[in-house]
Amino acid sequence: MSHPSTRQVRPLLLVGPPGCGKTSIAESIAKALGRRFEMVSLGGLSDAGELKGHRRTYIGSQPGKILSALIASGSKNPVILLDEIDKLGGGASGVSGAGMGEPASALLDALDASGGYTDNFVGNEIPIDLTQVLFVATANDCDRIPPALANRFDVGTEELPMRVTEESLVDWLGLPTYPGNRWTRGISPSSASVVGLGWTEAGGTMLEVECLPSSEWLITGQVGVTLQETVRIAASWSKITNPMHVNIGPDVSARKDGPSLGLALAALFWAQRRERTVPHGIGFTGAITLSGGVERVGGIREKVVAASLGGLKVVVLPKANKAEWKAIEDGLKDGLEVVFVEDLTELEGLLDELAELRRESFMYEV
Repeated sequence: MSHPSTRQVRPLLLVGPPGCGKTSIAESIAKALGRRFEMVSLGGLSDAGELKGHRRTYIGSQPGKILSALIASGSKNPVILLDEIDKLGGGASGVSGAGMGEPASALLDALDASGGYTDNFVGNEIPIDLTQVLFVATANDCDRIPPALANRFDVGTEELPMRVTEESLVDWLGLPTYPGNRWTRGISPSSASVVGLGWTEAGGTMLEVECLPSSEWLITGQVGVTLQETVRIAASWSKITNPMHVNIGPDVSARKDGPSLGLALAALFWAQRRERTVPHGIGFTGAITLSGGVERVGGIREKVVAASLGGLKVVVLPKANKAEWKAIEDGLKDGLEVVFVEDLTELEGLLDELAELRRESFMYEV
């Protein structure tokens, strides 16, 4: 990494929730290598000219951010932090987090190890050597980075040889200050609710999805457009004719969106239509279609961790996510049983079977 003439490593990508120390790690890398450190903020950047510079014929033209960072460092081999690369704008020819927009294309040139980077301010005929620059990027969500750009980085998680066990956690952090939610305390949710699994940039979460008959259709809990449409799809497929009040909790002040609660909603409406109770201890995640299909969703690892920590016994996942389940370390899914479903007919068959058998292994120990 510290070789003076050629780029020995691919650019690094640090992924994690805000405030977890990604920038500090980049600064430590620069300090350990004895290099200068500069930061380039990419959040909301939508003009490729801010990266590649503007021609001197324009009033107020100046070098691009990459060249400016190189000049500010006073060195040809600094560590340059590309901050919030997942929030890079799409420019005129792309959409943020989707296709390859102009800023993302311009950034590809800087990450190219061939050394043919140019800046419009100094002229395209003058190449700028970036082969000795170590680029470190930060992101909160890998899925929002265009694939062609993400492929330029080394990103991954290494299993550390040492782990903090549950028994020794109290020694490090002290006694827990929060008693947990109703699932971890062994209090069964109401019969008109099921547990859905979601995830955010901060990790997985358990959501209480509940409904009651109402005089009109209501969807509460700070839900986004996609989640509202998922409620309507589940209700239509389940042939729910009476209006319902659907609430997504337990934290009704936090905004929620996405298709992941499709299976949970279908299970909830099954219970309403059959006048039965979904057995407790089961978590659902999966997108659904109006024809009854069950589609793949993201964040399976994070959701499984949340289910395990929350004391669930069973997780119901789309069959299309079987590969993600197998890739999860055994230690994270110990004590969890998984059921894969390919369509909503399979889901209802599973719920009918559980309602009849009421198997002890699927229930909370209360």
